[in-house]
Amino acid sequence: MILGIDPGRSGAIALSDAGGLITMHKMPADKDEPNKATRNLLLLLLGWQREAVAAGVTIRAVVERVGNPTGPGSNAISGNLSLCIQRGELRMGLIASKIDFIEVMPASWMRVVAPDRPKGSTPKLVDARKEYIWQKMMAEYPSVKVHKYQGDALALLHYAFVKVAPG
Repeated sequence: MILGIDPGRSGAIALSDAGGLITMHKMPADKDEPNKATRNLLLLLLGWQREAVAAGVTIRAVVERVGNPTGPGSNAISGNLSLCIQRGELRMGLIASKIDFIEVMPASWMRVVAPDRPKGSTPKLVDARKEYIWQKMMAEYPSVKVHKYQGDALALLHYAFVKVAPG
């Protein structure tokens, strides 16, 4: 089993189960009760770990590494702080669920999945990139119902198929 995880309140999780069926899940979020969202995420991860054990397979995750709180260009103070907290909660949930994971910088997975994507960080270019990746994933996985906000999670799962678990 493999998870592609796009963290954050508007993120998503793409799951390829033991039989290869891909399902999409909204990242648990609750603006008014953040602890509830953390519990729900942990319950999801623990449930998938139990399914993997029952099926006799391992479960791994590829997580987009976002919310760098330090370094050049850091914008943690201006709104990225909550994403850093969510990233920490996700890491805790994966570790507590005994799910092996790797974190991948956005540019790294995008270079593999969509090398010809629109580039840039203006809101217009970010929207164009998200649209492009979503369309590309819908074409790659026509049987998977994927909403635009889930496109990056499915792209991370695709990256895992190509780079992490080929074959």
